[in-house]
Formats: sequence, C-alpha cells, structure tokens
Amino acid sequence: MLTPSRHVTGRRRPAPPVRRELARAVATLAATLVVVAASALPAGAAAPAPAPATSSASSGTVSASSRTACGRTSVTLVPSCGALWGVWPRTDSAGTRTNNLPANLASLERAVGRPFDVVSRYKGWGENVYDGWDAGFRDAGRIVLEDLTARSFATDTYTPWADIAAGRHDRYLRAQARRAKAFGARTFFSFGQEPEQALERGNAAGTPAEFAAAYRHVHDVFVAAGATNVVWVWWVMGYPGHNPVYPALWPGSAYVDWIAYDPYDFNACHHRSGKTPHQTIAPWYRWVTAQPWSAGKPLMLAEYGTNGRDKGSWFAAVPGVLEGLPRIKAAVQFNSRPGPCDHRFTGSANNLAGFRAASSDPYVNPRRHVSAAVQAPVAYGGRFARDRPRPRGRSTPGYLPRTA
Repeated sequence: MLTPSRHVTGRRRPAPPVRRELARAVATLAATLVVVAASALPAGAAAPAPAPATSSASSGTVSASSRTACGRTSVTLVPSCGALWGVWPRTDSAGTRTNNLPANLASLERAVGRPFDVVSRYKGWGENVYDGWDAGFRDAGRIVLEDLTARSFATDTYTPWADIAAGRHDRYLRAQARRAKAFGARTFFSFGQEPEQALERGNAAGTPAEFAAAYRHVHDVFVAAGATNVVWVWWVMGYPGHNPVYPALWPGSAYVDWIAYDPYDFNACHHRSGKTPHQTIAPWYRWVTAQPWSAGKPLMLAEYGTNGRDKGSWFAAVPGVLEGLPRIKAAVQFNSRPGPCDHRFTGSANNLAGFRAASSDPYVNPRRHVSAAVQAPVAYGGRFARDRPRPRGRSTPGYLPRTA
C-alpha cells in the first residue's frame, strides 16, 4: 500500500440457496472456533498443516460466460467463478519482515494450507520488471501482479509523467516491454499504482491528465513490443476524497482490463473507529461501479487489510463480503507492518487463524492451478528489488510515513 491516509460472480455449480447458506453458516462457525482457539497460541504460531485494439484491454469485461464453469480464467485472467486470492509476501508466517519474498511466500502458503493465486511485486523507476523471483512465482503456478511506478525507490524522486508521455524514456520502457513479453505467461501489470500519492505531494509527477497520458504511452510501448500477455490494471487508492480526480486519471476503457483499489481499516493507528470488512470495502465499490467509464471492468483489491492483532474474525469475514460484491474478482492482502499500522495477517495467532479460515472458503478457491500458460523459461538474475518503499511525506490528514 503506498498510502495509508484514507487510508491480492458465481461459484462452482451453485448450490440451492438454503444449502449454500447452511454451508456458509457452518464455515463461519468453524472459523470462529478456530480463531478463538488460536488466541491461546503464541504469536506467529501456524496452524498445521492508441492502437489499443491489439491489447488485451479491449476484452477486459465481466461476461456471462464467467458464470458457466469453475477452474478457468479468461484471457484477461478473470476467474470463471469466485475471486482470486493473493498476497504481498513481505513477511513470513511468523510475522517477520524479510527481503526473501520466495521464502516468505512458501512459509505463508504452508501456514494457510493452500497456494495463493496472485503474488504482487513493486518496482521503482529504473528497475527491471519480471526478474528471477517473478519467473519462479510463474513457474510455481502463481499469477504475478507487477507494478512499475514513476518514482525511484532509491532517491524518492519522481520522473515527470509528461516526460514519459512524450517518449523521453522510451529506451527504458522498450527494454521493460521486452522483459514482459519474454516472461511469457499472462500477468497483471500496472503503471504507477496509487498516483494520488504524487498528487498529494504537490503534483510531484504532474497532473491527473498527464498521468493518464503517461499510462496510455506505456501501454502502447508494450503493445508495440508484442507484450500482449500483459493484462492492464489501473490501480488507485479508492479513497472517496479523491473521487473528483478519478475521471481525469482514467486513461480510457481501451487501455484498462481491471480496476484496482486499496481499502484499509486503519482504526486505532489513524485514531479512527474500526470498520467491518464490508464498511471498508463496499463504499468505493459502490461509487466506482456507478461510473459509466468503469462499465464491464472487473475489480481487484490490489491491497487490503486491517490494523491490529485481534482481527481474526475480520479476516475470516472477507470472502463473504467479496461474494456480495460480485465485480471484485481478486483480492490481494498487504501482509506488512508499515510504521504504526500493522496489516499483517501473520501479526498474531488470532489473525492467522482467521485468515487461514478465509483462505479455505470456496469463493476464494476458484481454481487450484493457474491456467496462465508459460511459453519459455526466463533466465533473468534473481536480484532483490526493494519492494514497496514508502514516500517520505504526505499531505492528506492522518498520513503516517513508513517503510513497508
């Protein structure tokens, strides 16, 4: 999450309503019992166990066919039922933040008792996308959600969006497009996640219109390079205070496959009252799905979380909320502790038990194996790229700078 200031339809052979509701009631009771029992365990203990036509963006709609059969994903990675379940693996299962994301992911998957569908990565300007770690995630059957932002993580400075749109960085972008193409598998790709951050810092990278132009240019460079395996994600905060600028940040329907946003229940770490998962996730969902320009686009929670160590029941309730908001087709948990805000589902045994229960819900198990085809192995080096460093300032009230 690059911003704490407002701070991953259908199901398989739908059961009759009574049976489906009974199954969910039983699952909810089981999750509650697991969370209560886990409260007695030590923290971190794991339970057993413009020429857009050639882009995929033109077909990024949620169609009736998505309700026909489970276990499949469309060309734009929309699951045929339920929602993809993902994580940013910044900690291991004991809640320890480490730079070894593959080891963290393996530890988390053992703890929750299942593979994740989606793994997110954050790359700063000047870094290479789709490195050796990403190839490893791909080869293990995970979908990679990759963001390339116009901010250098090393210097915390922005490359102007207008310069990107004008083609002044095309040599770098063409190299990244070739890497994306060589990656082979279908992959979620975002340019400049949470652009509101730069706007809040005095338009540090430019205006909303300049962001939209830069996004379109990046898209076109990738398409020209033949990176048609890329599924395009427009990724914003989803903060209601920014609703007036979202139409200007929107690059156009032909350039977007998915809309992503980042809902958080910050509660005490922002001196606010706590929110339920529904109160956290639903408000911006209702707003954006009412906008004509969002029509037909699947939604993703590219980051989400709550704050605290007694949030097992909060995590356990997330799948039921997703099922009631059917355009959300993927949810990626931000498993980190950015400063005083602790969003780790691994932050306590209580949290982990609740998240494990959520992870077993049929709605977030639309498939056990990712169907994104691998065309060829990638021989990039596996150097660690510093994922998700925080900017040093923020103007929105309640912002707490941190390094994720």
